[in-house]
Amino acid sequence: MKKSSFIAFLFSMFPGCGLMYLGYMKKGTQIMFMIAASIFLAIATGSMGLGWIFVLMLPAIWFYQLFDTLHSHRRMVRQGIEVPEDDGFFFPQRFFVLKPVANRSVAKVLAFVLIGLGIYMVSQSLLSQMHHFLPWRMVDAIRSTISGLIVPTIVSIILIVIGVKLLKGSKTDSGKEQNLDMQTKEDE
Repeated sequence: MKKSSFIAFLFSMFPGCGLMYLGYMKKGTQIMFMIAASIFLAIATGSMGLGWIFVLMLPAIWFYQLFDTLHSHRRMVRQGIEVPEDDGFFFPQRFFVLKPVANRSVAKVLAFVLIGLGIYMVSQSLLSQMHHFLPWRMVDAIRSTISGLIVPTIVSIILIVIGVKLLKGSKTDSGKEQNLDMQTKEDE
C-alpha cells in the first residue's frame, strides 16, 4: 500500500507522527521523546536561565522531523519500498533495554542523573534550613551560586560530553562500518 505524501505531511505537523505513518516507528518515537525532553528541560532549567536553549531546540527538532518525513517518503517512492527497515537514528538498539545488567551504559547514565538530582535537592533543602544559623545574605549568596553558576556549569559539561561521545561513536560501531565498507568493495 503506497503512502500519500499529503497525509504524511499532515501527520508530520505533530512531531514524529509523519514518520510513524510511513512505518518508521522507532524514529517517530524518538522524535516524540526528544520534543518531550526538550519541553521538560526548558521548564526545569527555566529558573537557571537556560530554558531558552531548550525552547530553541523545539523548532529545530520540529523542522528536522518535517523534512525527514518528506525526504523519507520520496526515498520510499523512488526505491519502491512499502515497509521500511526502521532502525531509528539516534539511540542504539540496546539503549532501550532497561535491564541494568544487560545495558550498563543506560544504568550509569541513570545513576549519575539520580545522584546529581539527589545532591541538588539535599543542598537546596539544607540551604532553606540554614537561614536559622547563618545570616540570610550568606544563605542567599550560596543558593544563588549553586543555582546560577554550579548547576548550569554541570549541565553544560554533561551536554558537551554527550555531544563528544555521539560524534566519536563507539569502537564497535566504527568496526562494523569498516566491515560493511570492505564487504561492499568485495561485492563490486
